[in-house]
Amino acid sequence: MTEKRILVTGATGMMGRAVARRLASTHHVFGVARFGDVAVRRSLEDAGVECIPFDLCVDDLSALPGGIQVLMHFAVSWNCTPEAFAPALAFNGFLIGRMLDRWPDLEQFVLGSTVAVYTGAGRYDLTEDQPTCMVKKLRRGQKRRDSGTTRRFRSLVSADLLTSVSLQLSGK
Repeated sequence: MTEKRILVTGATGMMGRAVARRLASTHHVFGVARFGDVAVRRSLEDAGVECIPFDLCVDDLSALPGGIQVLMHFAVSWNCTPEAFAPALAFNGFLIGRMLDRWPDLEQFVLGSTVAVYTGAGRYDLTEDQPTCMVKKLRRGQKRRDSGTTRRFRSLVSADLLTSVSLQLSGK
């Protein structure tokens, strides 16, 4: 397998952290986040992720590594108060364009999001067993079924689907 240069934004979040750790065993992975939790950063570094403390909201992207082949974007601004709407829009929307301008020769861009998937939890108190929006609707008597997001994500991180992604990244 040919090693790719992969940049993962939101590397301290639930999705970004799991994907970065998994891909670091076979690729050069740069994890970008603010890294407020030293233990999380240490666990990523122990897994082989090159951690880059960086605030995507305000920092100039030219300071991030060049030659990135795969960008996996999991970072998100959770501040959705009325006074923070414009900065949140700039982060969650315009940041994608800024990143694509920074790395115009990407082989792949992956956008991961759990927006509107989880309910009833704060920013950092989510677990893989957290009920999804569909579960909550089901409990209210609606006929929609659980989307299985948590189960699918768990399988993505732990088994064949991510291996498939890794193989696609290697061109096989």
